[in-house]
Amino acid sequence: MKPEWILSVLLLGLVPASWADCSLLPVEKRMEYEKRAPLPVVEPVVQEGTRYEEAQFEKSDGLDQNSGYLAAFDVATGKRKWVLKVYEVCYDNDDEGDVQDVFFKKLELGADGETLYVTNEEDRRFAVNLVRRTVTEVGP
Repeated sequence: MKPEWILSVLLLGLVPASWADCSLLPVEKRMEYEKRAPLPVVEPVVQEGTRYEEAQFEKSDGLDQNSGYLAAFDVATGKRKWVLKVYEVCYDNDDEGDVQDVFFKKLELGADGETLYVTNEEDRRFAVNLVRRTVTEVGP
């Protein structure tokens, strides 16, 4: 079965999308239909017994968005110590939420050991004071 035929049938709604195997499409065609780029791989930062990383996809657990939150974990116990919103993600109700999420792209500990720099997928940069738990946007 030709990939173009599968797409035509799907677009016309003649068969459920679950019947198609998108892996049959050439890679360049599959990429055209993906909804968002893969999430950036961001290594956690460990400082003085605390691991810092993005809290991802926790909207269902009470957070108001799926990205943009920094979580701090005790390295010894693995227990979460706190969560802090680094930036607001503005959702458009007319578009799918998952394509609007803006995730961390880079975490970097400042020379003072108290500041964690967060760069997101929109290349906005934030300074998080780990002691006071405050956030300042510092630009690109």
